[in-house]
Amino acid sequence: MPVRSQISSLSEELIHSTIRIECEHIALDAYGKRSIVPTIGTGFIFSFKSPESDSLSFPVIVTNKHVVYGAVKGKFQFTRMDELGNPLYGQKEEIVIADFQNYWIPHPDPDVDLCIMPIAPIINAANEKSSPIFYKSFDESLIPDDSIWQSFTAIEDIIMIGYPIGLWDSKNNLPIVRTGQTATPLKIDYQGKKEFLVDIPSFPGSSGSPVILYNQGYYSTESGITLGTRLYLIGVLYAGPIFNAQGKGEITIDKVPIDVITNTGVPINIGVVIKSNELFILKKELLRIIEGD
Repeated sequence: MPVRSQISSLSEELIHSTIRIECEHIALDAYGKRSIVPTIGTGFIFSFKSPESDSLSFPVIVTNKHVVYGAVKGKFQFTRMDELGNPLYGQKEEIVIADFQNYWIPHPDPDVDLCIMPIAPIINAANEKSSPIFYKSFDESLIPDDSIWQSFTAIEDIIMIGYPIGLWDSKNNLPIVRTGQTATPLKIDYQGKKEFLVDIPSFPGSSGSPVILYNQGYYSTESGITLGTRLYLIGVLYAGPIFNAQGKGEITIDKVPIDVITNTGVPINIGVVIKSNELFILKKELLRIIEGD
């Protein structure tokens, strides 16, 4: 039986904002034989405000370009919703899409690893067959404006939600939440790009994860401690630097010792994050397509 549950807290809403992205790619071996290569990434749901009405919005899934590039098939699994608008844990609505990569709208800057997929057709189709899906979305109000970016301290607490190495609660269709802190000041563009670093383990599968500044009850500012709760979508993870550790050893072949050198990539628990205001560039691309320009 599915578990019926009411959403009772802001943190519980956050864990319903992400979606696991399962992709299939075609690979050719040295002999030209085709094989299917599965990959896992993270996406999250975001609602862009319509310029025509505050009551209208355009829901999309946000992820990295490299997550979906070259994918011939993709799959989402949404949690179904009961008649009261609550999630039905254990009941999933599976969406499979062929020619997957062509459904995404890329950020126009080739150096910005972001893309979006409009999902209104998916939501409407689920409603029409009386199998509505449950989700929570971020929106434009959660993206900091310039004054808020400047108000952040050099070190801020963050959370990241996603599917590292594909890990998830498959029974209840829930992601993994990780905590950390900023590793470079948010008010400064790291290396001159709209990016910053975070001190949080970043493994394959986490690409596309939302990075959230979330303080519940109180938080620090330059002037001291402030009571209250803060929630901002500050970025999207897209990379994690690797340290190449070199090792030396020796093997013996026909009684002749041979030196062996190995290289192993070791994550250094640092993530590279694109600032969330780059989503406004994607909104312009989305509106251009909707308006047929």
